Amino acid sequence: MHFFMMALYAAITAVVLAAIDPKAETTRQKALHGLKTFGGFLGIGLLLSLILYPLPW
Repeated sequence: MHFFMMALYAAITAVVLAAIDPKAETTRQKALHGLKTFGGFLGIGLLLSLILYPLPW
């Protein structure tokens, strides 16, 4: 469930940030920016989860 919520947040954020990107002039550039943002959110989230998982809290 947590991964799904993280992916949903990443998707919504990527769509909004791609839509308001002032540097992107074409739809293709906006789509690429959105995909990069989505991948960055998921990648960093998974990387942080792998780093923080073994830490005893």
